[in-house]
Amino acid sequence: MGRWREEYDPMDEQRGLELLDALGVGHLKDRRYGTLSEGSASESRSLAPS
Repeated sequence: MGRWREEYDPMDEQRGLELLDALGVGHLKDRRYGTLSEGSASESRSLAPS
């Protein structure tokens, strides 16, 4: 389930997981942003488009 409760196709979810792994942050895939440490939150923000 997406950020605003939207549904994603399995292919889109798989591609997203592959990209997280490729970027070295696959270990964060099941975490909510508010539960991340300051360092992990900073790491995730650096990957977001501006």
